[in-house]
Amino acid sequence: MAPLLHARSMTVQPVTPDGREGVKLIPLHRRRRFVPRTEFAAESRSAPAVSLDAFRADQETAADGLASSR
Repeated sequence: MAPLLHARSMTVQPVTPDGREGVKLIPLHRRRRFVPRTEFAAESRSAPAVSLDAFRADQETAADGLASSR
């Protein structure tokens, strides 16, 4: 598995004992943990408008549901 940790693909057992093809493992690109501020700002400009009152009401409803389930 070391090649996968270094972003290289590897083939596991090219042919199985019963004649089937083996498996090629390829690394997935790691997701970014942080988004640069400039990119966040640019994407936010095209986001739909959100009603602050509706958002707060949704948050209150969710919080009330959590509080009553305990």
